[in-house]
Amino acid sequence: MSTAQVTGVVALMLSVEPKLTLGNIRSIFKDTSTDLGDPGWDKLYGYGLINAGMAVRNADNGDYDEYPDDNNSGNDPGNDPPLGDLDGDGFFSIMDGGNDCNDYDPTVYPGAMDIAYDGIDQDCSGSDLTDMDGDGYDSIEVGGTDCDDSDAGIHPGALELENDGIDQDCDGGDNTSTSDVVDPPESCDDMEYECDSCDREDEVELECP
Repeated sequence: MSTAQVTGVVALMLSVEPKLTLGNIRSIFKDTSTDLGDPGWDKLYGYGLINAGMAVRNADNGDYDEYPDDNNSGNDPGNDPPLGDLDGDGFFSIMDGGNDCNDYDPTVYPGAMDIAYDGIDQDCSGSDLTDMDGDGYDSIEVGGTDCDDSDAGIHPGALELENDGIDQDCDGGDNTSTSDVVDPPESCDDMEYECDSCDREDEVELECP
């Protein structure tokens, strides 16, 4: 969600001052954000909460500088992240030629553990994890059709095994067959009996309860 907000604010800033450079934009965000957590930049909150109104006003008024590309700016010596890695997670932003898809969140970077079904692409793979078992079907948790996203053998169209109590093909229940079921004898006087339909000659031996 933060990526969309930042992108929207940048678009507003560029609408009032199209000549803004990447350094200008960073400087504006740094100067106008509401500080959260530890004073200055920190790994948890970055520079804090973006103030869209102030950011756009600064862009329109020309109140900005180039973002410093060292770790000793005059505002907070020794506490600036490296240029190109605002969240300090060790990965440069896509804007700087890196592969960090959200350089404002230190928990989002290539190779991070992606939390399934939360709508966030933590590992920068291009989408959230919605198919945990890798069978090609999204979980019903996110509107998909896989009724068990922890088992790659269970998904729509999978081979259904009868009478095993498992719904392999996600059709709503296990398939049951009565082809091998034999009706019990009417009495236990004799351990042998012939089938009621009399269309078969073989006899079935059952043990009475």
